[in-house]
Amino acid sequence: MKNFFLSILSGIIFCLIFFVSYNRIPDYYYKDRDDAVITLSHARNLIQFGFIGVSPSGGRTEGYSSHFNFWLYTFVYSIFHLNWKTFFSIQTWITTFLLGVIIFRFFNKHKPKISILIIIIFSFFASTFYRFLEWHGSGMENAWMHVVFLYFVLLMSKSINKGKLYFSLILIGFLATLIRTEAIYHILPLFILYTFFYYKIYNDKKVFLIISGMLILWLSYNLWRLDYFGNFIPNTGIAQKISLFENLKRLVSLDFDYIKEYMKYALGIVYFHGIYLLIPVLFILSKFSLRTKIFRKGSGDNNDLKFILMVTLVLSTTSFMYPFIFGIARMDFTRTTTFIVLFVLLTLFFLYSLILENNSFNNKGKIIFTTLLLSVLLVDFSLAGRKPKIIGWDIEWYKNIITEVDKFAENNFIHRVNLANPDLGKISYEKKYNVFDLGMLGSPLISNLASDKELFKFYFYNFALPDFIAIHEFWSGSYSFMFFDNRFYNVYQPIFEKRTKYLDENFPDQPQIMEGYYVRKDLLKDNKSREWMFIQELKKKLSIETIKLELDKSINKNEITSHQYVVRSVFRFIPELKKLNLYADVLKLFDNSPSSILDKAILSSSDNGEWYKVCLKFLSTEYNKNKNIRTFFNQ
Repeated sequence: MKNFFLSILSGIIFCLIFFVSYNRIPDYYYKDRDDAVITLSHARNLIQFGFIGVSPSGGRTEGYSSHFNFWLYTFVYSIFHLNWKTFFSIQTWITTFLLGVIIFRFFNKHKPKISILIIIIFSFFASTFYRFLEWHGSGMENAWMHVVFLYFVLLMSKSINKGKLYFSLILIGFLATLIRTEAIYHILPLFILYTFFYYKIYNDKKVFLIISGMLILWLSYNLWRLDYFGNFIPNTGIAQKISLFENLKRLVSLDFDYIKEYMKYALGIVYFHGIYLLIPVLFILSKFSLRTKIFRKGSGDNNDLKFILMVTLVLSTTSFMYPFIFGIARMDFTRTTTFIVLFVLLTLFFLYSLILENNSFNNKGKIIFTTLLLSVLLVDFSLAGRKPKIIGWDIEWYKNIITEVDKFAENNFIHRVNLANPDLGKISYEKKYNVFDLGMLGSPLISNLASDKELFKFYFYNFALPDFIAIHEFWSGSYSFMFFDNRFYNVYQPIFEKRTKYLDENFPDQPQIMEGYYVRKDLLKDNKSREWMFIQELKKKLSIETIKLELDKSINKNEITSHQYVVRSVFRFIPELKKLNLYADVLKLFDNSPSSILDKAILSSSDNGEWYKVCLKFLSTEYNKNKNIRTFFNQ
């Protein structure tokens, strides 16, 4: 009971110290990041529209990295309907409290005064690692990564110390792999280390059942992912052009240029997360520890300490190697490895607590040791120069876009605007629009097309034609080829556009590149295009007859694009068609269209994980066919 109250106190201490630390950082630096909302948007899409994606009409996409956060919010939203802001706030403080509780559990065998003293110092120094602190409170999966990874190691340490197998490790280890899609990269080495330790000490073959159980769960879940999304590699990896095979090939072949390029990021992780503190401090501690016999052969009293030291070394290694294998993490290269801060500090204070409890040291020795440890940490805090910085992207910008999009939709009577925009989170969370995600996370089709500009333009101008485009700075440069195309201003009308300082500095010789909002001219009510008029008809009477009549009028057997406005218009109403039980019958209407394969793949993209592969194959074939025809006539 005493330990229970002390663990609660530890959680409160962590919350208080982190609260003070957060108050020193402006909210816009770190809170409520847009990428965190992306995960929640997928969950809300599942609840409201029955499939995992970001747009009400389709298609399926795995545009998030944390399946743990996805399923957690799916559960929470389905019961409590918490919005993103409330969810993020609760998540930050629950996980902060749990950090205190779990870290106390590592030290609860020591005297209460020592344990609480360690909790206070630990939480203070953890809060000085600002990358760790900011990402912990950002709304991203980091908060749960810190808690689950730490609890996973606590349970393994307890198992080794007591000589008792905990089959709950199967579930905890599996949950840890869901924190991030690539988390198995960190978790599997820990499981192997644990299995080796336990078997060597206790010679119990049952320990192999635990690692086998976790791997079976992990493999089963990823086979489900493959079946549901059509790819083992998440769309986040495709969008960021991450190639594990290519990265490993260059690493193994000792490609000097590759290693040199990514070494600065690996060393940055060592610096920002304080991994280098293990070198001088462990040297000092090892000198003292010789008197405690904790490392001598046959000393089994501190197996948990030996295990934690090895865990920290393993995770330090995987963290250091992360950029070489997975590339540079989006938004901040340190984001995916913030957990290592906790393990570095855990190792230092775990050794420190044993020294304080050891009778081989008199009070003078313990005071000297405490002074040395605190001096190293304080000097590091003073000289390292770690300061808060703006991480990721906040979500305040979205208000202007939503205002303009809603005004456009209302003035022109447009149902469910198809919005092209590179910032996916808050825009897609509201479920008001279908999103043509220029940031690529929200569409496996766009992420695969992005590497071929000509093929992208072929799809964009002949088939996609989003209603409204909102683009800015970096993304304006990334899609500069759109502005250079003569068709752009023929098809789109700017609401406003401007050159920014960012564009002047980064694209000084390309004045055509702009930041702005653009609307498709065909959807302005005064133009009364066939597409606009068809949308109005569907709003009045959404029926098989209405769609069939328009489709029959629009189809030209020798032209694959003449009826595409019908496809785009019907796509807007997919959720409504499903509610009216007309969805399957509508799909059949497109059986004989000139681009039937593409049309049906797009319209059924909410139900088929392979939809984008079908689209890619069709588009590539048609593009090359047209390209050959153009080449023939040019010759």
